[in-house]
Amino acid sequence: WSTIDEYVAALTQLGELRGQLMATRDLRYVDQSAIDAMVTATTEAQADVSQRTAGFVATDAALQPYTDQLQSLDQAAQAASTVVQLAEPLAQMAQMAVALDMLSELMGSLKIDDATQRTQVVDRISAIYARLNQVRARAEQRKSGLGSNENVAQFAAQLALFSQSIVSALNLAQTPEKCDEQLARLLVQLEEIESQFGEHEQFLGDIMAKREEVLETFEARKQSLQDERQRRAQGVLDAALRIVQGLPK
Repeated sequence: WSTIDEYVAALTQLGELRGQLMATRDLRYVDQSAIDAMVTATTEAQADVSQRTAGFVATDAALQPYTDQLQSLDQAAQAASTVVQLAEPLAQMAQMAVALDMLSELMGSLKIDDATQRTQVVDRISAIYARLNQVRARAEQRKSGLGSNENVAQFAAQLALFSQSIVSALNLAQTPEKCDEQLARLLVQLEEIESQFGEHEQFLGDIMAKREEVLETFEARKQSLQDERQRRAQGVLDAALRIVQGLPK
C-alpha cells in the first residue's frame, strides 16, 4: 500500500469482519470453536495492520498527499475571483478535516507499542491540522473580502434599480389612493433589499436614507394630488353655484 487511505480501508474492513464474526457466534448450532479461531485470526490481523499503519504514518510519504493537496487548495482559494469559485476549495478543505478527524480517532484506537512512534504520528497529524486551519482561515478571509466587494456592487445595482422603480411609481401615482398603493409596493421592495443587505452596517445608512426619500417624495406627491383635487372640486362647486344663482335671471 502506498496511501494512508488503503491502510484505513483495511482496518475498517477488519473491524467490520470482526463484528460479523461476533454476531455469528451467537447463532444457534454454530461451530463456536471455528468462529473463535476466525476471531483470533482477525484480531491478530488487526494488530499487524495497526503496527504497519503506525509505521507508515510515521514516514514522510504518508501525509505528503495532504500537504500537497493543501498547497494546491491554498493556491486555488487565493486565485479565486468570486465567492462561487471559492466554494469548491472550501468544500475540499472540509472533507480533509473529516478525514483527519477519522485518522486521529484511528490512531487513538491503534495499539502502538513504541511510544516514540506514537508521538511522531500524533505530531505529524497535528502539523497537518495546523496547516489546514491556516489555509482555511486564509480562504475564509479571502471569501469575506470578495463577498464584501460583490455585495457593494450588488447593493449599488439594487439601489439603482430601486431608484428607477421610484420614478415609475410616481408616474403611476395619479391619485392619492394610487400614491398609497405605490408607496406600499416600494416599501416592500425596500424591505427585501434590507433583509438581503441589512447585516452589512455600511449599507444601513443608504437604506434608511432611501426610505426617508421615498416617504417624503410620495407624501409630497399625495399632498399635491389632494390639493389639485380640492381645487377642481372647488371650481366645480363655484361653477355650480354661479349656475344656480343665474337661474332666476
